[in-house]
Amino acid sequence: MIKFLQNTVYQSKMLNNLINDMLDLAKFESGTFKFHNDYFDLTDIVQQAFQTLRHQATKKGIRLDFKIKDERIKLDETMQNVTI
Repeated sequence: MIKFLQNTVYQSKMLNNLINDMLDLAKFESGTFKFHNDYFDLTDIVQQAFQTLRHQATKKGIRLDFKIKDERIKLDETMQNVTI
C-alpha cells in the first residue's frame, strides 16, 4: 500500500512537471523563458523512474531489477545502456 501511495505521489509530480513544461514551452515560444542552472540528485530521479517502470512491468508479468553499486552513476554508461 505504501509503495502504491509513493507511486501515486510520484505520478502526480510527473503530471505537474508536464504541465510546467507546457507552460515553459509557451514562455519559450513567446521569448520570455529564462534558463536556470540547478543541481539535482540523479540517483533519486533514476530510482523514482525505475519504480514507475517496475510497477508497469509487474502488471505485464515482467520482472525488473535495479542496483546502484555506489552513489556515483556514470551517466554516459547508463545512457548508453538505456538507448541500446
